[in-house]
Amino acid sequence: MKNGALIPGDPRGGTAGRPVLSLFRDRRGRLWAGSGGGGLDCLQDGNWRHYGPASGLRGSIIAALAEDRRGRLWAGSMREGVHVLDRGAWRRYSAADGLAGDSVYAILVDERGNVWLGTDKGLGLFRREAFLSFRQAGGPLTSPILALLQDDSGGLWMSTLNGIHRAQL
Repeated sequence: MKNGALIPGDPRGGTAGRPVLSLFRDRRGRLWAGSGGGGLDCLQDGNWRHYGPASGLRGSIIAALAEDRRGRLWAGSMREGVHVLDRGAWRRYSAADGLAGDSVYAILVDERGNVWLGTDKGLGLFRREAFLSFRQAGGPLTSPILALLQDDSGGLWMSTLNGIHRAQL
């Protein structure tokens, strides 16, 4: 925004013409933009780089982005699980790997370095290189979790289709 007016993004690259569902700035200062059908784009030093099927990223709808303590980028996708970029290579995790659901709406790295994932089938946790799912029949943790937040006292807040819920970590 300049003088109260919006300044459009760079039409020569990046997300031009596509809806953007998620934005994230990593510890190296790169801007990541997850789109609603075009994969993921990264802006570094004024240049855009696109990530899609050719680079190993299967998901085209990227709804959530986060970076863990090891510097890995987590990209939550619709219907394709979560993709993790580690040292230039993508790895995909799905429900078959223990992820709670294959649509990932939210990702949070907590103060201990655990990676929490809000999915279409409830809450998941990635800890010690393995997934845990938190489900209770008919409970709030089996419905889609759309956003995650950790508060100052260590509580995990979750927004769902049935309101807001809090769990103490």
